[in-house]
Amino acid sequence: MENKKRPRGLKKSLAQDKQPQNKRIKQDIPDGAAPSPEQDSQLRTVAITSEDPDEISILKSLYDAAVAKQESADLEGAVDLFRGCIHECDKILRIRCGELLHTTDERGENGSSENKETGPLPPAFYLVYGNALAQLGLLNSKEDETPTETLNDHLEAALERLERGLERAQEDGISPPLRLRISLGKASNMLQSGSVSEGEEKVTRLADRAAAEFKIDFNSITDSDKDEDMLEAGAASQRYADLLQERQGRQGWNDIATALFQKLLEVNPSSVDASIGIGACKLSMANYYLEKMDDGDQVDGELIIGPLEQALSQFESAQQQSKEADTIHVSLACLMGETLVNLGNLYDDTDADKAEDYWKSAIKCFRKVQQVDPEALPEQFKDFVDEWEKDLEESQE
Repeated sequence: MENKKRPRGLKKSLAQDKQPQNKRIKQDIPDGAAPSPEQDSQLRTVAITSEDPDEISILKSLYDAAVAKQESADLEGAVDLFRGCIHECDKILRIRCGELLHTTDERGENGSSENKETGPLPPAFYLVYGNALAQLGLLNSKEDETPTETLNDHLEAALERLERGLERAQEDGISPPLRLRISLGKASNMLQSGSVSEGEEKVTRLADRAAAEFKIDFNSITDSDKDEDMLEAGAASQRYADLLQERQGRQGWNDIATALFQKLLEVNPSSVDASIGIGACKLSMANYYLEKMDDGDQVDGELIIGPLEQALSQFESAQQQSKEADTIHVSLACLMGETLVNLGNLYDDTDADKAEDYWKSAIKCFRKVQQVDPEALPEQFKDFVDEWEKDLEESQE
């Protein structure tokens, strides 16, 4: 069997939005402010139900409805609802005069009018506000002619709101909501990657902020959503690590991600996603050295084989958990297949039989993906399968 080329760009392929993107009327964002939904002539009316119909719970319901639209690939509906959410937040701020206390007229038990004082807006308000801005920026940047500028404008505004939420928690003498810290870290993370042209100082500041927010003592948190938040923080850290070209930066962010995934495994040993995450961190570092090797640098093979074998071990553990849960993870099969191909390539010159076994196992992974969802297999892996089958046919002639 001829030497197989290593598939490249897996994570970029997996991260791409495969859904068709809806066309939207674009709006400029003056001075980094959030776009006003009043400028859009296609606003939607959404019925919001809540057991506790206060303004914050209604905002949360509106935000959740926008996320549901986004997850169902109704991007136009998601954009409208995120804009509506931002509009409502703006309106609440105007009514509240920022952070000033004010009174509302309410009926007392005897029917008389009473004045009740309302306090400053809670951290949860700024959490919804900031996340809506960030999500709207991500959606708009997919269509805008200057996507980085569009996204950065929204992220700057999102960070400002999220920072205010953190301040409000400190003013109240309470621990900031976990999701607020996760959102701050993610927004700082995304803004950092789009701010390289603005100077090293800003990039470093944002990187330090994101790292600080992700280094959370999850053991002291009893939030029922803790597992999901740890996974989200770990995934965000790992994705960012893959964007970095310097070894120290990539290793540092993969270490943060690995620590989060390991904490998740401590509280949930059967977490498939945590095992996949740790494996992805190991694969990320192996790919760093493989890329150096491709560039002609001299690299110690153990710096590649060790992480690849560790990644494979994590993926095999996740695969076993998936079988027990009777679920199929397409991303797991792709990551495992890539790892096996790389191991096969590395052993090709020293142990042909071992290399062949790795490649055969990789083919099984890729074929499994094709059986579940043919469109989910990245193009470079399709080429690998086609090349393998072509070589197999020629060897049998």
